[in-house]
Amino acid sequence: MRTRVLDRSEAGFTLVEALAALFLLTISLMALAQLMLVALQQHELAKYDTKALNLAQAKLEELRTAYGNEIESGITPAELAPGDHGPEAVELSVPEGTLQGTLQFQISWRVTEISSGRKEVVVTVAPNSANPRQTETLTLTTQFSP
Repeated sequence: MRTRVLDRSEAGFTLVEALAALFLLTISLMALAQLMLVALQQHELAKYDTKALNLAQAKLEELRTAYGNEIESGITPAELAPGDHGPEAVELSVPEGTLQGTLQFQISWRVTEISSGRKEVVVTVAPNSANPRQTETLTLTTQFSP
């Protein structure tokens, strides 16, 4: 039986080359998995921020409606009297399998009389939760004028 000798151009991968390629592939996949984990965490934080923003906008709309009623009736509701108001505790249930069970926030607002009939309203939504990822306070400012 005759054996054939392969020259270098016909040879396959050596075991060392295959192990090096496998090592590089493993490192790359581990980095990609870490990147996916960070992306999922950031997505969850964005959900918290969106819920807080929606609460602040809803409170501003509620106060804007009260301001419209004040203009019509001439009677200032307690929630639009100059000064600090709140905090009001708000608890939102979250669908199972998304965020953690409930989100808790505190909404407070400050009303400042700018001039006759004009008011500045600053609404602040702060987390009221043991969740360490829910830490940022959101503030929206607007002005109401007749």
